[in-house]
Amino acid sequence: MVVMDQKEERIKKPFLGGWRHKLNGTEFLNAESQTGPPPKKSPWSCMLSKEVQCVETRENFTQPPRHRATQMWRTDCYIPSETDKYLSIKTYESYEEMQRRINIEGHARTIQRYYRAYRIRRFIKESAQLYRKLLGDCRLEEEEKEAKIQKRFQDEIFRKTYPKTRMDFDMLYNLIDNWRVIQFSQIKKQFFKAGQLAVQYSVLETTVSMLKNVDSLRQVVRDSYRTKKQAKFLKIHCQPLKWKGYKGKSIEMVTLKTQKAREYKILYDDLKNDDVTFEERIEILLNVKNFLIKYDGYAVEELNYLMDQELIFLDRRIEGLVLDNLRKRTISTFLHFLRKSNFYSCKFRSENTLKDQSFHELREPLETETLLCRSCKKLLPRNKFSVHVRMKTFLHCKSCAWLTKKRNIPHVNYDPYSFMLREIRSEEQRMNCFSSLAYVMQEPDIYHLINHTWHGRSIVSENNDLYTLRLIRFDIKAEWAPWNCILLTEDEAKTHYHIKKVESLYSKRLLQSIYLNHQMAKSIFKNLITIETQFRESGRYYLIQNNRDFQPTLTAERYENRIK
Repeated sequence: MVVMDQKEERIKKPFLGGWRHKLNGTEFLNAESQTGPPPKKSPWSCMLSKEVQCVETRENFTQPPRHRATQMWRTDCYIPSETDKYLSIKTYESYEEMQRRINIEGHARTIQRYYRAYRIRRFIKESAQLYRKLLGDCRLEEEEKEAKIQKRFQDEIFRKTYPKTRMDFDMLYNLIDNWRVIQFSQIKKQFFKAGQLAVQYSVLETTVSMLKNVDSLRQVVRDSYRTKKQAKFLKIHCQPLKWKGYKGKSIEMVTLKTQKAREYKILYDDLKNDDVTFEERIEILLNVKNFLIKYDGYAVEELNYLMDQELIFLDRRIEGLVLDNLRKRTISTFLHFLRKSNFYSCKFRSENTLKDQSFHELREPLETETLLCRSCKKLLPRNKFSVHVRMKTFLHCKSCAWLTKKRNIPHVNYDPYSFMLREIRSEEQRMNCFSSLAYVMQEPDIYHLINHTWHGRSIVSENNDLYTLRLIRFDIKAEWAPWNCILLTEDEAKTHYHIKKVESLYSKRLLQSIYLNHQMAKSIFKNLITIETQFRESGRYYLIQNNRDFQPTLTAERYENRIK
């Protein structure tokens, strides 16, 4: 008899979810939990086709609380969630292999290479643009320099051809003296003593003829200046009265005396005008005669007589020197009448007007401060005396000082020194410095400072062209003075203004020579130091300031605007 034991080998499956009836409490499990283990090679899709064991089926629609996969009754439809990610198993790779695959350093090197190339291209483009701009600025600066030099040459030629001022004539005399010295030096080299005397005699005759021509030009300029000076009182009285009113507003008033002076000025300009026809000249003379009808006096009679003589000459068509001299007499007599018009009786003037004769008086205002010239014994205003900082008293006027110059010493051409002084004053004015000694210095002082202290050349490059030299500040932060200046060229001066420490650029030997020149300037202009301290302590330094606006040198743009 065989006894067989039966073992229950049903597997215990885990609870995978189900449903429970609310009334009778029957539990219904999922279809997967009701079946046995799946076959080993059964596809997964077969497990989705089994129905759930229910008593009755219902159709119900529900909205899941979040996106997730939904189980459908169809085998060919599966709706995944939007946020699902499908992961697949790949081969294992180490960290070093991952870094080599990603190649972060290689990508960084590529980015750096392209960025450096872009930065270099941008730098080259900016540098090229800056270079073109600097090149244009340099070209413009060179053009301005050439324009200034050309304008200076043109001005010199014009001034030598048509001299008007004392400085222009000094330039001509300086040229004649230099020519004479050069000719004598060449004669000594080319001829023996007998030949030297003969050639020197011819050079002397040429020099005398040139001096005569220059003196004739001086005489013409002197006469024209005298005629302008005679009519200066008319120009003064034609200007309106000016004063500062409420809140500093400028006020001008044209008085009856101003109107009268303007009427006289019109008559004087008509008489002085020679560029008219015979008929126009006759009309002018008749207008002046009609104007003089209401006046009586000796000057009026003489003026009428001269105008009658000129009318007769014009009627007979007479021209030449006689008529010119007659017109000069007429003009001088007319000016004398205008100057003394208040003393001549007027036929239509009331008694009240005759009492106040000072109202009708036309004369140039008298100079309140005059000095006596010890040579010509004349009382002249201060502006008629030549001044410089080394003089102590006023001895000779400008005319006497010019006449008393030694003939064996060539005339000094102060034109480049005047140009340099204007540059100094314009630079001081640009730095808003109005208490500098540059406003006190004159052309002779600059001449002495440059030639005897700085030896007429740049201390750095030894350039001796005076028009290219500039006498600028040595210490930029201090005011300009003879003991605080340095003689450099224009380009060197621009570089000197950008130096922070002079010891870093200039050598010790050069600095010693500069300081030595400063000590020499202090010893030469020692009187100027006392004057400066007196004015600065008293607070009256503004009195020596020149009110003239010192304009800088002419640039190319200003020169073109002036031409237009």
